[in-house]
Amino acid sequence: MFAGPIVIVALLAAVFAAVVVQQNYRQRAVAALAERMGLTFLPTAHLLHLVDDFEMASQGTGRTIRNCMEGEASGIEFKLFEFCYSRGAGRHRVPMSNTVAYLTSEDFCLPVCSMHPNGVFSQAHQGELVYVSAEFNKKFLVNAADSEFVRQVFDEPLTDHLRSHSWWSFECNGKSVIVYGNNHTVAATQLEQFLKDSLKLVLMLRANTEKTASGSYVKPEPAIVVGEDGRLKLARRQ
Repeated sequence: MFAGPIVIVALLAAVFAAVVVQQNYRQRAVAALAERMGLTFLPTAHLLHLVDDFEMASQGTGRTIRNCMEGEASGIEFKLFEFCYSRGAGRHRVPMSNTVAYLTSEDFCLPVCSMHPNGVFSQAHQGELVYVSAEFNKKFLVNAADSEFVRQVFDEPLTDHLRSHSWWSFECNGKSVIVYGNNHTVAATQLEQFLKDSLKLVLMLRANTEKTASGSYVKPEPAIVVGEDGRLKLARRQ
């Protein structure tokens, strides 16, 4: 009569053991990567205060940060870590995690904005909705405190870079940027590339912001042309 509960306990113990083994394996893999790249590695880190102002940090309960690598490149301080949290409660509790690139600089004066794939987060995002282009807005939602300024910042090279990472979300509070995927853990073998691509995004944001603020850069309006079917449509920029 006790066989059922014993089996359940054994299964739970096996699942827990498998999770611990997986977490230990990832920790060793990330630590080895940090050593190879010359970065500082922290198995656990008290860094929640760095992301408190971002929408991502409002997700779930039991929020923690682990497997953090930190360093500096091109005058930008960065941290790469796993933001762990849970949704639900009791037996319906589901653990989740996002791999996050946190990038900051005292010299940053970036626009306050965010971008998410369509369908990520059901709540309204802060700021005005930004129209970038019909094609881009089909896949991503961009919100900003100054929508017209950010529309100019999102030039074609930047949007091409973002489209090549369709699972990305990013948020910027002016001085810091976080890049992540909703409940997306980047494989240890891909972390270095994720960091490089995140740095590229921030460098492009900074360069475009400086051009837009100086008035030396104005995003051209898309031309309207008549298609072969006789209908008006947007011309593709060369």
